[in-house]
Parts: sequence; C-alpha cells; structure tokens
Amino acid sequence: MNPLSAQAVIDVRDMQCAQVLAQVAQAMQRLASGAILELLCNADDVQEDVIAWAKQLRHHVLGAEACDGDTWLRIQKR
Repeated sequence: MNPLSAQAVIDVRDMQCAQVLAQVAQAMQRLASGAILELLCNADDVQEDVIAWAKQLRHHVLGAEACDGDTWLRIQKR
C-alpha cells in the first residue's frame, strides 16, 4: 500500500486490542469525512477487531495487504 495517499498513518504493532481500538478511534476523530487512515498491525485478532469496529461505525474498509509478516489496513472515514 502507498502510505502517501493516506491522510493519517499509525503503527499499532504489538499493542493489545483495546489499545489499538483507542488509537484508531482517536486518529479517525481527527480526520475529515472521506479521509483515509492506514494502520500497520501484526496480529490477526487486532485486524479482525479493527475491521469489525470500522464496519460497525460504517467506515469503508478499503483493503488489507500483507507485508513482511505485518498487515496494512486501509480505512476510509464515512
């Protein structure tokens, strides 16, 4: 993924799910509608929780891409 196209990029590797969701929520609050957040994570359960959270709030999950054992998630704010 190209982080240059994102309006915000956060690294949540090695964080617990609750910490990740707090970081993602804070980052999304600062973004305008339509802006893209990219996050780098390294745990499948974190990825699943973030995707579920985003869908629940009706943000658009644009994709996930594996990269060297980590995953880049891309979410567009509704």
